[in-house]
Amino acid sequence: MNENTTTAPKSDTEMKQLMEHLTEAEYENLLQSRNNQDWANACDRVKNARNGAYPRDWFQRIILSGVMNAVLGPGSDQIKVVSVPLK
Repeated sequence: MNENTTTAPKSDTEMKQLMEHLTEAEYENLLQSRNNQDWANACDRVKNARNGAYPRDWFQRIILSGVMNAVLGPGSDQIKVVSVPLK
């Protein structure tokens, strides 16, 4: 897997596009994950490219599509979202 950890600063336009969509290279890195650590590293690279956030299409492309289950095994997409009331 490609461990590209250094990136050039992104323009506003590039950052906006990154926030909208998972890139094909990122998608391929996720598909090539062989274990939980590979998956976690690929996810970290996705988030690091976006200042700690996932792209807007993450849920559709990774969770709903079954990619996470296919790579990590059945049930891995059973995430629990907890909301915390703001004061």
